[in-house]
Amino acid sequence: MRVRASIGLVALWVTVAVAAPPPKSPPVPTKAQIQELMKLSQQMTALLAKQAYLAASKISKQILELDIKMYGAGSQVAEGAEASYAGMLAAAGDYEGAHQIYMRRLAAEEAAHGPDSREVLQALPLVEGFLMMQGRFDDLEPYKQRELALTKKLDGEKSREYAGVLVGYASILSQRGEVASALRTYEQALAIYDATPQSGYDYALNGLLLTVGCQYLQAGELGKATADFNRL
Repeated sequence: MRVRASIGLVALWVTVAVAAPPPKSPPVPTKAQIQELMKLSQQMTALLAKQAYLAASKISKQILELDIKMYGAGSQVAEGAEASYAGMLAAAGDYEGAHQIYMRRLAAEEAAHGPDSREVLQALPLVEGFLMMQGRFDDLEPYKQRELALTKKLDGEKSREYAGVLVGYASILSQRGEVASALRTYEQALAIYDATPQSGYDYALNGLLLTVGCQYLQAGELGKATADFNRL
């Protein structure tokens, strides 16, 4: 699964990198640079197929450096290459290196768009993801609280977007062993989903009902668990 996801990211990035028009001002990509880009991309794809993540991360760094020369450090293509590099570092087990890249990205979005921008909101889960993987819940807490506050501000406290972030926070609380707090947060999200019904099969609602039902079952509250399961 991780190989397919990584290859997909690389394929998407290569398509953008080759097809994107050069910036209006120098540097202008040369034919030799584009050829080198394709060569490196093919090498990395082959390494990913072999699950050679460490070697692939080194090639990914070369691609990033070449992209910066071709399109500039602040270009969308270079930012995509940096994200790909972060993914390669994570796949190779260098979680701290990947985390630092996403921290720099967050800082860049704050500087470019402001601390309460949509761009910052989109960058926060990337920072949180690696902290979550490492079980660094104390470090994760302020970022998740910021994501909750910013989602509430931009999308509203009754929005499904806010409910989704609540579900993520409830999962963190559950992993920290704070079962009662987790259940309260899950119920808060559930109330939002109930108040914003969707046409057709509601995957978000039903997925949450299953999660909450299982949580109640583990907590020994059979009646509440059954009530949630019966709604599926």
